[in-house]
Amino acid sequence: MFRSGASSLRNHLSPQQSLELANLYLENAHRTKDPEIVLEWCSVTEAELFRTKGASKKALSPPMQDDNRALREGMATALSNLGKLQDSLGQSEKAQASYRRAEQWG
Repeated sequence: MFRSGASSLRNHLSPQQSLELANLYLENAHRTKDPEIVLEWCSVTEAELFRTKGASKKALSPPMQDDNRALREGMATALSNLGKLQDSLGQSEKAQASYRRAEQWG
């Protein structure tokens, strides 16, 4: 029940808010010592970043606005940080995918 409520709340977030939420997930992942929980945080972060991407399609036009540039840079940074975390957990394929997506945003 909580999950569906939280999910519907996230559907109304702006791309910037969704990115901020993903960064909070990453912060929690970095603070957690249990590798299984870190992997779960990585998974939730990745899902939120995909949601941010979907929500940002309209926000990224025209591409040179300052808000759009900040969103693109934020996405690139978050994806790169996610990749580093995945790499540290031995998830090299996922890490490489995150790094590639970071390059696309950056």
